[in-house]
Amino acid sequence: MPRVNIDDWEDNEQENFRKISRVSSSYRGKKERGITPASNSARKLRVVSDLNLEDYRFLIDDSKFGNEVSNYLTGFEELTLRYRYGEAMGEFSDNFKGLPGENYWLDTSFMIKPNLMAGIHPRHGELILCDYSFLIALDRGLTGLDESYKEMGKEVRKTRKDQSKKLREVLGMKTVYVPQQIRAEISAGTEGFRRKWEENKRRGNDFYAGILGKRLHNLKLLESVVNSKDSDDLVEDLSLEQNLFSHCVYLANQHRTGTSPTDNHLVAYALTKAIEKKEPQIVLTKDWGIHHLTRKVANSAARRINGYTLPKFHLNSSYSNGSGLHALELIPEF
Repeated sequence: MPRVNIDDWEDNEQENFRKISRVSSSYRGKKERGITPASNSARKLRVVSDLNLEDYRFLIDDSKFGNEVSNYLTGFEELTLRYRYGEAMGEFSDNFKGLPGENYWLDTSFMIKPNLMAGIHPRHGELILCDYSFLIALDRGLTGLDESYKEMGKEVRKTRKDQSKKLREVLGMKTVYVPQQIRAEISAGTEGFRRKWEENKRRGNDFYAGILGKRLHNLKLLESVVNSKDSDDLVEDLSLEQNLFSHCVYLANQHRTGTSPTDNHLVAYALTKAIEKKEPQIVLTKDWGIHHLTRKVANSAARRINGYTLPKFHLNSSYSNGSGLHALELIPEF
């Protein structure tokens, strides 16, 4: 994949958003009343006095809707931030202190920026919204309904920008590891968004294609940063990693953790590194299945694997209610 100029990351992001915001506000191509096209000059928020919050459409990005993410929903009673700037940036300040012996393994769910906005709907309850549909609604005059939405928009933009910058710094650390299986998962996600983007462009769904294009741009940037890390083998004993992977698969099936092969490899790599370096390894994830798997690893008795006695592991875990992040520290007991 061509390398992306990471220094232009946020500049490109904002310019792409300007392009998206100039597309018609309705994915069916109809102009809504009271809305004038955005000019090519500096974008300003416009007040639309004859609309209520219930009239605005928002793109849903919630598992309650399965794969039907291209559907928009109206009728929201309230918009809220799922978590604030301090909580989002705390994922980095609370974990990456650069202390001796700190080793981190990043899951895809940690690296991909989560959606910050939610909406309260009378029928569906709280739903996760696509941040970009919220930002575009701001440009259509949402701030005229409630000034607090303007401040939310500022916080969403600042949070996403600073998260991106900090993630780039973190991925540059030598003690931060990303297994090949995670890299492949990110590449697969990028390719999936590319196909969806092309399909919606072909169908003429310009508004939705614009949002997909924005997400595709961000995934390409993430893929470029991840692939720029040292691609040498992360562990010395690959056969031990394979055996530990089999052990993780066994525990996952026995206790129904729901972890994928990629998840099982992530934990196996961390266990292998802990044994080789005799140092704790920290897995950062927002996946409850990985949390359950590491707990079962810590609770399982020591066993022999192809002539090697696997040591017991102690688990220190913490959880952030705001962002849903698990910090799982696996400590080998020799």
